[in-house]
Amino acid sequence: MNNQLVKINNTDLQIKEFRNQRIVTLKDIDTLHQRPEGTARRNFNENKKHFIVDEDYFKISASEIRTHKIMDISNMVREDVTFLTESGYLMLVKSFTDDLAWTIQRQLVNGYFRAKNNQPIGLLENLQSELNNTRQELSELKQMFLDRERVKALKTGASMNERLSLVSDKDIKEIINSALSIGVLREVDNGIAIDRNIVLIEASKKNIDKYTLNKKLVISGIVILGSDNYPYKQVRVKGNNQWCYVVKKNELGE
Repeated sequence: MNNQLVKINNTDLQIKEFRNQRIVTLKDIDTLHQRPEGTARRNFNENKKHFIVDEDYFKISASEIRTHKIMDISNMVREDVTFLTESGYLMLVKSFTDDLAWTIQRQLVNGYFRAKNNQPIGLLENLQSELNNTRQELSELKQMFLDRERVKALKTGASMNERLSLVSDKDIKEIINSALSIGVLREVDNGIAIDRNIVLIEASKKNIDKYTLNKKLVISGIVILGSDNYPYKQVRVKGNNQWCYVVKKNELGE
């Protein structure tokens, strides 16, 4: 149920909706227009032949009101309730010509009935934001799953040489030129594993010589290679193109 309130001439009106449009009760009309209780119902009954059901008004059962949570309703209520749409409301109050009636009509039409038409854009924006957040969460979950699979592959998968790919000098240069900030290294059996989404390489010693500095190189937040302790490194990619090693040349058995 929509518990939001709209202020109409300093009177709170609970928002009620049915079939994607806003509606009001006959009692709402009496309250807003400061008419004796039963005035709107009398006028409606006297002119009912001019009103079209499901266009100007709805007759909604008490059980349906509860099911759709249109508004609070006592469990003792069993009869149908009449709700007017915007067109039905305007037809009903045609005979209300006092100054207050004009004020209420303007505020109710612009601030209640037609305000509904301004909501979809904001609603779509909220839904889009929620969708983007969900996509991000799914992406993170997928990445966590892939990381676990990579660890498993390293332990039980094919041999190192069966999981290597050759990439050009240009790729090496682009990777190293993309260095941004220091990340995290992890020790593994054959060297230092780098676990992020990076396209990595098998490179000859001469290619690495061109781009290796005597300090840590960083790629997308991950330290790649380079220190006095590891003056030259061999960068290798696993078969899934998302795992790599930085190892000493002699550890490759070459």
